[in-house]
Amino acid sequence: MRRFFNGILKSRKMLIYAALTAFLCFLFLFAPRPVEEYCGKFIEVGNFGFFPLNCDSYDYIDTAKSPVKLLDEKSIRQTRPLYVILASAVGYTLSPVFAVIPFKNIAAQDELLGDSFYWGFMLLNFTILVLSLLLFDRIVDILTNRKFPQFAKYILAVFLVSNVVIKTSFWSAHQQMLTIFSPLLCVYLCLKIVLADELKLKNILPTALLGGLLLMTYGNFLVMIPAIVLAILIQLYRSNSFSTKRALKLSIPAMLIFVAPMALWSAVLISVNGKVYSHEASAYRQFVWIFDKLLISPTEFYNQLITFTALYWTSIYRTVFAFLIAFVLLKTYNYFFQPKAVQTEVSATRNSMAGITAIILMLYAGFFWLMGYYGERLTFTLVPVVLCLIIMELNVLLSQGKALTVKAVYVLLLFCTGIWIYSNVRTYGPFKDLSKISTFQNLRT
Repeated sequence: MRRFFNGILKSRKMLIYAALTAFLCFLFLFAPRPVEEYCGKFIEVGNFGFFPLNCDSYDYIDTAKSPVKLLDEKSIRQTRPLYVILASAVGYTLSPVFAVIPFKNIAAQDELLGDSFYWGFMLLNFTILVLSLLLFDRIVDILTNRKFPQFAKYILAVFLVSNVVIKTSFWSAHQQMLTIFSPLLCVYLCLKIVLADELKLKNILPTALLGGLLLMTYGNFLVMIPAIVLAILIQLYRSNSFSTKRALKLSIPAMLIFVAPMALWSAVLISVNGKVYSHEASAYRQFVWIFDKLLISPTEFYNQLITFTALYWTSIYRTVFAFLIAFVLLKTYNYFFQPKAVQTEVSATRNSMAGITAIILMLYAGFFWLMGYYGERLTFTLVPVVLCLIIMELNVLLSQGKALTVKAVYVLLLFCTGIWIYSNVRTYGPFKDLSKISTFQNLRT
């Protein structure tokens, strides 16, 4: 009976998160047209709104229709084959429906809109977002020992759906929804490792294999391997069972399993084309710029790093900075206004959870700092991780604060959420790509 009611509760959560996702994405239809250049076109929705259709959609759908194109010598999606294959499977599954139902009116502005593969990508986008919110819900339960109010979870979930990433990419055939999903999955899997009573290799290897497979959908999942290794080390220290031999025995197989899927795919590409093509590295010099500049001189590398750091700071300021300020304010308030007894009772488990979450934040921050390609849609990946840290501090305030303080917190949360939704819908343009800055382009020439 208990399992039955738990199932109903989970279904209810899923429906609420699905409705929240659908509603917030619908609001973006009322956004004003941007004045800045956008790679794509705008699809009119009746007389009241529009949505952006990213130019990458055409190549994604073309490759999904014929996944064998992934083996082309310079296939743009070659480093993300699994996502294209998944979209292909969904598109072909939906194709019988589109063969029966006419979609000519829908496809009047662009024939892509009447394609089953386009709607296959839309289904993937929606599913990934809902899964992200459910995963976020589960992480909150772990971080707060199921003490965090469900209503507060729903409020904070808004920030994961109403943002620049979803606004620019939800209505396009793209993998950008993984920007929200990837850091949350990384936090969740690492928390499971850190909190394990006994760490066994057979429990770590499936996690590493999952990370390796997901790396073939989106490059951000690369952060998972150092995060997993560091989570292993934290668990060993936490359980007083650390030894270099045991750490290596758990970490090395995990790393090998993680790289195995991509290594196998690379071997296939080399056997076909003689090499692996990475559009990100070839066209945008992502990470490769480090070697490019070092080959010239250390001074050249340093100057480029300073310039890129300025661009990176701009993207941080536009996306995650406000959340970092909120975390610092909550941390400061709890330090000065919470009873000292509460502060001294902080458990080793809570410290371990906060530690691995902070480490994951630093790993992602370093990853995007050194990438060499900067934009809000990329650095927003840091926001879900900062939200996890905010929740740990907010839980202390809600559980230990006075009734009036708690009410004030809810009012402030609702107010900030309302302002956030409005500003994302009405103020932000759909795509602020810092790589368009002229100084950035000059550095590439």
